[in-house]
Amino acid sequence: MSLPRFSVVLATAAAAPVLLGAAPWFSSGPPAGYSSGPNDFSNCTDCHVGTVNSGSGSLSLANAPDGWLPGATYALSLTLDDPAATRWGFELSTQHPDGAQAGTLVVTDPVETQLLSFQGVQYLEHTAQGTAPGTTGGHTWSFEWTAPAAGAGKAVLYVSGNAANGNSNTLGDQIYTMAVPMPEGGGTLPEVAVAAIPETVFPRRGATWNVRVWLRNVSAATQTPFVVSRIRLPNGSVFPSSGWLFGPTQVTLSAGELQPLDVAHVVPPSAPLVSATYEILVGGPGNPMDSTTFDFTVVP
Repeated sequence: MSLPRFSVVLATAAAAPVLLGAAPWFSSGPPAGYSSGPNDFSNCTDCHVGTVNSGSGSLSLANAPDGWLPGATYALSLTLDDPAATRWGFELSTQHPDGAQAGTLVVTDPVETQLLSFQGVQYLEHTAQGTAPGTTGGHTWSFEWTAPAAGAGKAVLYVSGNAANGNSNTLGDQIYTMAVPMPEGGGTLPEVAVAAIPETVFPRRGATWNVRVWLRNVSAATQTPFVVSRIRLPNGSVFPSSGWLFGPTQVTLSAGELQPLDVAHVVPPSAPLVSATYEILVGGPGNPMDSTTFDFTVVP
């Protein structure tokens, strides 16, 4: 199997997620399962026609814990902005890297937010009033997250969203996705935590396959880790057998910074139609920091 690196772009601003129904039936909230997390890996473009992470807006999450404590409750807020949008929406989930529910999401503003569930995972999203129709500049939603029990490991807050143009249809909206890794505290924390959102888990032969890697510096000092990736095949071997599929690429992160790294692979027309695991590792020689994986299947 050959999946050579095609290009890499280091984004300088955090991407923004939003999920909103420009269509009337989604203005009151989208279906569950569209937060870009590993339980679904779907986003707003399943229903909205728009670009993903290429608009001039941004999404940010306030008060995410650097290292969560078992059973602690954190008051969080999600902000989406886009200069061209006049209506706002989102869907988010907190999942472990394997797609299992991580902790508990709590509605604190039932006027603007609501909870759904899908395959054992909670999804927080906007209500009709929570889309703030006619509002320019951006919008903020507040909620709480209660951390899981000790030993659960890294939690990731995944968001998909839509900065909508308010034209009452699904055309021309700006879609954003984001992943915020939240390591478990109480012990030695990694300096940098990683999460990933592939554009699809079904890359096609002959097509370019994009993976967005999210890096979060949870330390109080600037970090300059290396990022690499490889493929782990069903028989346990890795591809490539030596070296890396992507990287090593060094990234500089200021204290507390969340930054996306866009990686693009060209899938060769002769690539085997195999199911495998994509693995991303962050750190340096003798200093591993964090890693994440997701499963994928090459299709014709």
